[in-house]
Amino acid sequence: PDPEAALRDPPTPLRGYQVMEVAIADGSPAAGQPLRTITWPPGTTPVSVLHHRRLRDPHPDLTLATGDRIILLTPQPHGQPVTPAPGPPQPKRLPAGQN
Repeated sequence: PDPEAALRDPPTPLRGYQVMEVAIADGSPAAGQPLRTITWPPGTTPVSVLHHRRLRDPHPDLTLATGDRIILLTPQPHGQPVTPAPGPPQPKRLPAGQN
């Protein structure tokens, strides 16, 4: 009902989960391997891959390369508070009479 409130306080879309990024470093055993061969922690799902500077779907047959970045949706570790995503930057307001 209040769109401005939604901008100030965005909802947490998947309570108990967090988004993480994993970079394939030089010399990583994952480099040269298909995405499907990587073992992720339980409950973790790849959601996208930045492959050769292009954002791609996490296709299981995509061969990973040094410098690739994998975006993961993973369960929030127990005991850590769920942090909502930051809202959009708010414009700075000047006191009345100042432009």
